[in-house]
Amino acid sequence: MQTTWKIQNISKRPITLIRDTGQALHLNPGCVSELTSQEVEHNAMVTKLIREKLIKRVTVEGTGKKASDEEQKSESHTTGRSAGKTAKKH
Repeated sequence: MQTTWKIQNISKRPITLIRDTGQALHLNPGCVSELTSQEVEHNAMVTKLIREKLIKRVTVEGTGKKASDEEQKSESHTTGRSAGKTAKKH
């Protein structure tokens, strides 16, 4: 079963996202669009935009998981730290 992610543009400018199919997805500020889990998890552009906090995963449909649960897993996996912990500035 393929799950569906809802992606939201949280930046103040329009974003163009190239899907794995080659189609362009245009997201205006605050707009939400649906993508398959395949497009979210295996698309380098989606990963980069999420890491740069220009888009966020809003919900996951089909699994009962919240997007925040998945983002915490991916953040701790990529940074080596658990989500929510930040380094102290001196």
